[in-house]
Amino acid sequence: MLLILLPTEILCQVIPYLDPTSLLRFCRAVPRLNEYADTLYKTGIVTKLYKTGFAIRHPPTSIWPNVAINLHSSDSEILIRQTPQGYWDLMHQFGGSTIIESKPHHSFNVVTAKGIQHQHDVSQRCSLVSRKISLRIHYSYQIAYIFSFWAKLMLLHEKDVVSFSYIDLHFQPLGPATSAQMQKSLIDLNPQKMECAAQDTLIDVMPKCTRLRQLSLTYLKHIQTYIAERIAQTKSLKILTLLGSPRETDCLDVIHVLPQTQIQWFSLPQCHFYSQRLMEAGFVKNETKVLDGKTGWWYRSIV
Repeated sequence: MLLILLPTEILCQVIPYLDPTSLLRFCRAVPRLNEYADTLYKTGIVTKLYKTGFAIRHPPTSIWPNVAINLHSSDSEILIRQTPQGYWDLMHQFGGSTIIESKPHHSFNVVTAKGIQHQHDVSQRCSLVSRKISLRIHYSYQIAYIFSFWAKLMLLHEKDVVSFSYIDLHFQPLGPATSAQMQKSLIDLNPQKMECAAQDTLIDVMPKCTRLRQLSLTYLKHIQTYIAERIAQTKSLKILTLLGSPRETDCLDVIHVLPQTQIQWFSLPQCHFYSQRLMEAGFVKNETKVLDGKTGWWYRSIV
């Protein structure tokens, strides 16, 4: 069947799965979608002119369906303002998000006029990007303040945090005050998807994240965790992934509480060792379902 004969509703279901180049060709082939192609092309020209490194012809770091923008850079404001408004509308329509990454060298000097001005500039740029945000925060010595800063910005500009990642490769010990501030900020962010270490202090307030649908936990070697109870208490959770090096007791504890949850899809390392336990918990193996770019998921067969 020719593309032009398909209903627009069907064609639009394909769009989120295409890379920028494929999407441009796809929309050019269908006159009804030419407006989308024009918007994407103009956006690609803008990003190339400002040498941000993600022009249309430079996959995989691209402008669709998500775009990574360094809000700490003064150049990004020029880029954002030059980007056609139709691009942000297109992202919103098809579930795309702006990826914001806070790295250690992005630390703020909060006691100087220059530092305060920088925070104001970042906030202004944040107000201009898409409503949906994917936020990635790396550990730094200012971690509690950085968590609080981004949480306040998301609330101020009414952003929807669709994905949140906290990266701490060395699992730094945190004091009670720091932990409490980070936990409060996570509740304010209230992401739909979260990635963090299984040993992280954020796990304790996970049940208060009422929109949390998907969770990926990375286990560090030789550190035991007690997160099964928190998983059972997080009633909104639908997809759970265990990564890294979980101990056998950790895996068994999580599998034990699965029947108490609303989790529909579950994945863990070396899952064949736990096949019998998973089937007893009401899950069966599905080799064809693709989630987060991978197969081998277990799905709930008993509702």
